[in-house]
Amino acid sequence: MGEWTERINKVGLIVALLSLLSLFRVIKKAGYKSYHFFNPFILTDLTGLSSGFCFLVFIPFINVFSIFYMIGIRFGFSPTKAILFMLMLLALFPYLALSNKAQYNPELF
Repeated sequence: MGEWTERINKVGLIVALLSLLSLFRVIKKAGYKSYHFFNPFILTDLTGLSSGFCFLVFIPFINVFSIFYMIGIRFGFSPTKAILFMLMLLALFPYLALSNKAQYNPELF
């Protein structure tokens, strides 16, 4: 393996761990047990959609537009901020997990 390949692998691992930890915190902040950190039924429940829509989590690009936009709305983001959340998921998901301002509200949307 080349030097660049090793660096890319390390960066990918860091990004994956950061995403996983952020998702863990968001699920916990929404009031679910922390071991449900990547359960598609829990993610669709966070959005307010029925559990029949859990297949959307596995479809590339559609998962970002449908699931993560709705999660942004449920955490009190305006539609504009929810679109930014959707487009810059890696940057704003840790913000959502660590921010004291963002609180889960199932009544929104």
